[in-house]
Amino acid sequence: MGYLPYDLYLKTTLWIFALIYLFLIGTFFIAKSLKTSEEIKARKQMYRAIALFFYFYIVKRTFFILSDFERDAHGDTQLFYRYTALAYVFYIIAFLNLIFITEKYVINRSKYILTYLFLIALIINIMIFLFFPDLMPIIRYFNYAILYTEVVVLLIIYSYLAINTTGEPRKKSIFTIIGLIVIAMAEFLESEALIMSGITTPYYSPIIFAIGATIFAYAQR
Repeated sequence: MGYLPYDLYLKTTLWIFALIYLFLIGTFFIAKSLKTSEEIKARKQMYRAIALFFYFYIVKRTFFILSDFERDAHGDTQLFYRYTALAYVFYIIAFLNLIFITEKYVINRSKYILTYLFLIALIINIMIFLFFPDLMPIIRYFNYAILYTEVVVLLIIYSYLAINTTGEPRKKSIFTIIGLIVIAMAEFLESEALIMSGITTPYYSPIIFAIGATIFAYAQR
């Protein structure tokens, strides 16, 4: 054991199994997208967006695994911060894609304002990553803010739908909310402050995230 206060190989193994599962879910939605008629464009694009969400998360988690090994071996290096920054870039894109599809087919009247705002934040993120490497430790908190704001925005949208719809749309919205909350919980339990303080361990996060992903995918099936 190096810098990190837990078994990195056990955590990595658990995440590898979870990522394989997420890949299968993503592939399932790609298959559904290919089988869906072009006439049902909204559903087709939503299936594709969900698949991309899981694929982008796999890339995000891969960079986090690399960052864990770098930090365990050498501490808080520039390479560690770059890995984490890249991880959050892909995670932000994953949620941004869902927000874009939601604005396009669910809200209809937002003029893509949310998408543009998060896109601007993402561009700022990338510019700092490329041209201001000394700010990399600070950019982590910027990424936290963007990511959790995206989650809150989606929760607000689907909460509104759950309140103002009935039948299958309401059921779908409620399961989507539950899935997003469980996913966010998995990410929160793996936060550095909780782990370093010994309050929690990172071994639960892959399992909880897989459960959240299952609920979220069930809602969109």
